Amino acid sequence: NAVTGVVNIITMAPGDGPSGLVSMHAGTPGFGRGTILATGRQDDIGWRISAQYHQHGRWAAEPGITTPDGSLRDDLPVTPFTDDQDTALQTVRAHGRLDRSFGDDLFTSLTAGYSEGRSEYYNFGVLPNYGMDLRSHFLRGDLFAGPVHVRTFWNSDTGETGPWLQ
Repeated sequence: NAVTGVVNIITMAPGDGPSGLVSMHAGTPGFGRGTILATGRQDDIGWRISAQYHQHGRWAAEPGITTPDGSLRDDLPVTPFTDDQDTALQTVRAHGRLDRSFGDDLFTSLTAGYSEGRSEYYNFGVLPNYGMDLRSHFLRGDLFAGPVHVRTFWNSDTGETGPWLQ
């Protein structure tokens, strides 16, 4: 009964599809993105690992806070959120998954991930630009035994946020 459309996302299990992928993109201002993925299957064991890096430069610099060589001035009346005044977005991600089947009725899966990033976001009106510095980790285990599915999950999120200039 979808009136405006349906999106059907079908994910692939580790070891399905191509065994590897490397992708890189670059542009301005300071734009760069790279992805690497490897997957495989050996008998009843499937695995997949991936990593990604993404960055984007700032469209405009804060006036008067850097020296001519680009380093931060040491006599600033404000504290910048980050020392790197040329980058607005920078993230690193990694993900891994290991699957193992034990016959037709028993299956286990272990998944782990890590993400770390810093980004700047712009506010409208009188609020200043803000920065976020976030880190996230997770670990997940699954056990399928016939009609029973048991999942355990742990995650951790930490970070800081504040005005670009305080």
